Parts: sequence; C-alpha cells; structure tokens
Amino acid sequence: MMGILLSEYGMKRIVIFTILFLLYEICIYLLKKVEKRDIAYITICFIVGIVFYVRFNFIRVEEVSKYNETMCEVIGTICSDGEDKDSYWQYYLKSNYINGEKIRSRILLKSKEKMEYGSKIQINAKMEVPKGPRNSGLFDYRKYLMEKNVYIIADSENIVYLQKESIFIIERLSHFIRDKVREFTELTLKPKEAGILNALIIGDKSGIDEDLQECYKKAGMVHILVVSGGHVGFIIILLSFVLSLFKLNPNIFKIICIFGLIFYIFITGASVSVLRAGVGIIILLIAGLIGRQNDGITTIFLVSLIVLINNPNILFSISFLLSFGGALGIMICYPRIEKWLIKLPLKLREPLSLTICAQLFVTPIILYNFNVLYLGGFISNIFVLSLAGIIMMGGIVLFIVYLFIPPITFFPMKILSLIVMTMNKIAEFFGNIDFFVHYEVTPTLISIVLYYLLLLYVFIGFSIENNISESYYITKYNPIMAFLRKNFKLIVSIFTMIIIIGFNTNFIDFDKSLKISVIDVGHGDSILITTPNNKNILIDTGDKYYKKDKLTDYGEQVIVPYLLKNRIKKIDLLILTHMDSDHIGGYESILKAVKINNIGISVNSGRKQEYKRIREKFQNIKSLKAGDKFSFDGINFKILAPQKAEQIVSENNDSIVLLMKYQGVKSLFMGDLEKEGEEELIKKYKDLDIDILKIGHHGSKTSSTEEFIQATTPQIALISVGNRFKSVPGQEVLERLNKVGASIYRTDKNGEINVIIDNGAIKVNTIY
Repeated sequence: MMGILLSEYGMKRIVIFTILFLLYEICIYLLKKVEKRDIAYITICFIVGIVFYVRFNFIRVEEVSKYNETMCEVIGTICSDGEDKDSYWQYYLKSNYINGEKIRSRILLKSKEKMEYGSKIQINAKMEVPKGPRNSGLFDYRKYLMEKNVYIIADSENIVYLQKESIFIIERLSHFIRDKVREFTELTLKPKEAGILNALIIGDKSGIDEDLQECYKKAGMVHILVVSGGHVGFIIILLSFVLSLFKLNPNIFKIICIFGLIFYIFITGASVSVLRAGVGIIILLIAGLIGRQNDGITTIFLVSLIVLINNPNILFSISFLLSFGGALGIMICYPRIEKWLIKLPLKLREPLSLTICAQLFVTPIILYNFNVLYLGGFISNIFVLSLAGIIMMGGIVLFIVYLFIPPITFFPMKILSLIVMTMNKIAEFFGNIDFFVHYEVTPTLISIVLYYLLLLYVFIGFSIENNISESYYITKYNPIMAFLRKNFKLIVSIFTMIIIIGFNTNFIDFDKSLKISVIDVGHGDSILITTPNNKNILIDTGDKYYKKDKLTDYGEQVIVPYLLKNRIKKIDLLILTHMDSDHIGGYESILKAVKINNIGISVNSGRKQEYKRIREKFQNIKSLKAGDKFSFDGINFKILAPQKAEQIVSENNDSIVLLMKYQGVKSLFMGDLEKEGEEELIKKYKDLDIDILKIGHHGSKTSSTEEFIQATTPQIALISVGNRFKSVPGQEVLERLNKVGASIYRTDKNGEINVIIDNGAIKVNTIY
C-alpha cells in the first residue's frame, strides 16, 4: 500500500521516500527492535507495491493513448446497467478490442441507443483519453475512471449487435435479481421511496433525485445509501435468522453464509465498501471453519490487499479511504468510546459510539477531499441506523415473498413506505439546517499525520503506557501490534520526522508574487487575484442555472472547492461586475462557505432586483463607478467604468471595468463590456496600452472591436468561456488579437489559467 501511495507522487519523491524508508529500517534494526527477516519482508512489499502500481498503469495507458482523437472499430460486451445522462446513455464495456487489438482496461461507452446488459457489440466510435481536472485540486475525471479500470472513452456513431456473449452464471443471476428488485419497488412504492429502497438493497442510487441525495449528504446520512459494513451485517442477521430455523451444523451454516455473501457482493455491484465488509466477514467465517483466531486489523489489511491487487488505483478513491478508514476507526476506538459513554442507554450508546469512532478516523479524509463536514450526522444517525436496518431487511423479505405471491406484499409495503418516508423526513430536516454544515480549508499533510498519530497515542499508546489489559486489537497473536506496543514512542518519533522531511520540503511559502487565476467556470466569469501578502480579490462568481431540473451552481460546485483547496477562507473584496447570472450566479454558495469582507457592485446596480436579493444576504456593499481608486499591498486599482447613469444602461455596458497596476504591469478586466462601452473608454482614456487583457463578454463579436484591441495592444489575452454557445469566442475577435501579437489563453481549451507577475516579469501557467 505504501509503495502504491508513493508512486502517485512521481519518481523524485519515490527516490526520497525510498531512501528515508530504508534509513528508518536500518535505525530500528540497529536498535534491535526488529528482525532481519521482517525488514526483508517489508522492503520487498514496499518495492513490489511501487513496481506493480507503475506497471499496471503504464501498460494500460500505453495501450490506449495511440487511439486518442481517432475513429476506431470497437468490439466489447456491455458489463453495466445503462446510466441515463439526458442526451446519451453511458455504459461500461469489457473484453474489449480496438481495431483488433486486445485491451486490458474497460471502455466507457457513450451511446444514444439504449442497450441490454451482456450484449456483445461492434461500434465505430471516436476515442478520447479522459482528461484530468480543469481547475487545480478539483475533481479529477481521469483518476475517477482509472479507479474503475477505464482508460479511454468511446463516443459511438453506429452499433452492430453480435452474438450475445456467454456471461458467468452468477453475473447473469445477479443482474436478473437487480432488475426484479427495481420492478418490485417501482410497482409497490412511490419514486422517492423506491429509489431509497433500491439503494439499501442493491446499491443502486440512480433512482434518488439529486435534491434528496443532497439532503442525505448534508444530514451526514449519505453513508446509509452506500452498501457497506452495516448492510452486510444486516444480511448476516437475516441469514442467521433464516438458517437457525433449520438447526444446521455450525460449519454448514458458515459455508452457506460465505456463498450467500459472495452472491450479495455480485448483486450490489462489488463496490469497494461492500467488498471491504463482505470479504472481511468471509475471512472471519473461513477462520472459524479452519479453527484459526481472527484479528480485525490483520483482516482489514488483507482485504485491502485483495482489493488493490485487482486495481491499485482504488487506493486513491474516496470510497476506499472512507470505507477502510471508518472500519479501522471502529476497531481501534470503539472499546474506549463505548466505555466513555457507558452511562447512556444501550440503544443510544451503540449508534453514537459507532458514529463517533468512524467520524474520528474519516474526518481528515473528508476535509481533504470535500472541505466540508456535516455535523448533523452525530445526531441524525442515532435515529436512522435502526430504521435503515428495518427497511433493508423488511425490503428483502418482502421481495422474496413478492417473487412467489405478489399480492401479499402490497399492504406490508405501505407500512415500509411510511418508514422510508420517515427516514427521508429526518434527512430533509437535518439537511436543511445550515448550522450543521461546516466548511474548512484543505488541511496540510503534516496536520493530517499529526492528527492520526495523536489518535493512535490516545487509543493505543496511552493504553500501552498504562499497562491496560490487551484487547482484541492488541494481541500476542499479532506481531505488528505487539511491536507497536513495545516501541510506540520510537516509531512515532521516527515516522513523524520522515513525514515532515518527505512531504513538507516546501512547507514555508516564500512566494511573494502576484497571481491572477482565471477559474474555469464554463460559460461565465470568475477571476481570483491573490496579492503577495495573501489578500484575495474575487471578480464574479460564475453561473447558476437549471437544465432539465438539474441544478448547475458553479459557486458551490467549482469556486467554493477551488478556494478551500487553495486554503482561502476569506475574500477581502468580491466584485460583481454586473447582474447577469453567468457573473453573479454563485454568490450565495460562496457567502455560506467563506468570509467576505466587502462586495463591490456597479453604481447603477442598486436599482435592480438582483441587487435587492444580494442585499438581503450581505450588508457591507459598496457602489463602484468610474474614477474610484483603491489599493491592496501596493497594488493600485482604478475603476474605468461605468459612469453613474440617470437611466438604466444595457446590462453588459453597465459592467465594472477594473484596471490593475503592479510592478509596471497593467491588467484590465472588462466584465461583459460591449462595443458602445469600449468606445467610451477609448474617448475618455488616451493611454490604454495594456499588458494583460481579460477579454469582454467571453470573446463575443459584440465586444473587442478592432479599434479597442488596437488601442490596448495586449501581450496576453484571457478569455473565460465554455462550450454552451458555439458563437463564442468569435473568430473575428481571435483574428484581431492575433494581429496585435497577443498570446491567447481560453478556459475552454486551457482549463484554469494562472498569470504570475514577479519583478515585472509575466509568466502564464495553464492546466492544459
């Protein structure tokens, strides 16, 4: 696992960590704390992890990269249910051939045609190697697909069905049961309740609408919708009850449970969480069959090894980290937490202890990946854990009855529906309390490591020092834990030093440059200016709109995560250039997540309806007009437009135009200013020679006239634009910029654009 983890950080850090790791092993060997044989085993596993991870990805990337952006013939078998993406259906293909060459990885297929699971197809498709994040630190689509063993995407144009491929009988039966469960829930429940029951029984969340999923997430209850340890536990309880009626031999009982769990893993799609729980219990049952004592910690690491051998990229998936992290937290912390809460009633103590233990271990993972904590989960889970068990087990029993005597199930399903509705109401109640939602910047790696070391000291080391009797997780049968117990302080000291040296060589930030970041927010604007002393000015907040009842909020989905990933919790000045949705749409989400000192709006915007809504949320608003000046950290800003108008001017020509001067470099931010506004600027300001120009109105032909571009003669042109409209940026605008020799950067092609000004020099970095 350590070898896989380090491989992700590139060859330079692999070498550094390998040296430090070997030095660490030499130290503990010289101190007579470990045997030669153990050092050899650890070193071999470490090196194998590195080689395996690098080779696994290298082979698959090499296989598909030559097909990028080409039309190819693809043959493969549909190995997933179709996912409706509004304009197309999405499937995964296995047993694939591209232009006759066998491909080890799966293929993500986009098709306008709905197809059946198990169909073997031949298609002509445009192939595309998936790209990484469009903004630094945000969602990485390429890695997400790699976790699913997908390295290339096929966009099909026509489909030929071949002879249906023979599918493993368990897969066929699993898919049949999944379809039958959906049929059963759709016939007996309303869509909201049916979606929840499908998620609990077969791990299918596709039927849950986005608003309800968001409520479960904000209520800290989303884990209930993911098949994991609790769900597998309910299956074991159900199996135990049914099999106890037959008074079977204990070993026969265990064998039946093993096969039952294997089948359930297939039914639920073999997700990481169900694999972790299912395989863990299978190992426990096998240990009982062969008369071996089971150790929880060892089992968890054995299960993780099994999962990672199949696909090492899963190590970086949030599902792996949360699933295994939560399980470790329960194993390590539960005995002590439960003891601390001993005065509480059992029905309250158990769910609260489980929630606290899991949250203690997964909190840094959640903050590092999502920058938000949903504190309502500590309360909501007390109510819903038992409800989820009743719903799941009741749903399974009624489904089995439905297969044989359908009419009998309709009345009991009405009762079950009420229980599901109750759970939904709890999720909606806690999910709508903003107090329980806490945003935080991404923690540093050193703070995460120190946090876990503190947890280990409190729950293991403290017990060791006080000679507390051994529990099931510190046992003489586990040499790893025995070694930890004997040499805990030494290991903590050495390991902490390794982490500090290896990951924090750039811990102190000496960067004193000015940074302009054009955030990729599709067809909209959002630009972050960070001064040398870390003052932050945000210009516009992207768009917010509904499409087919699906909400896109760039404030919540892009800008807030971007700010928090870059450890920005405060905006000194937010400038809303004008009241168009694609410039102010995300402001509400940003107001909830980060502190904003001041908001600047156009002097004419105070008479508009949108302004009144902003005023309800935030009071410290300043009207900006031509001639206003201010400065941050020696950086001078001047407002060039708009003028105060007696009548409402056109929305775009009411845009705030901001001139920034720093170290002799002049940058001009145009909002959506159009031709008429540009003409006014040319008349009023004779010296408009600009180094960096944020192009107005996303490069539309209604802006950036020949006269204006000739007057400004920018060296660098920045265009914030998406793919929603084919007409922008206009070809004539690009030609005008090329004519004056401007270097053009656009977010639809380059992703996030970073312009760095240091000692009068300009440097531009882009994602692509």
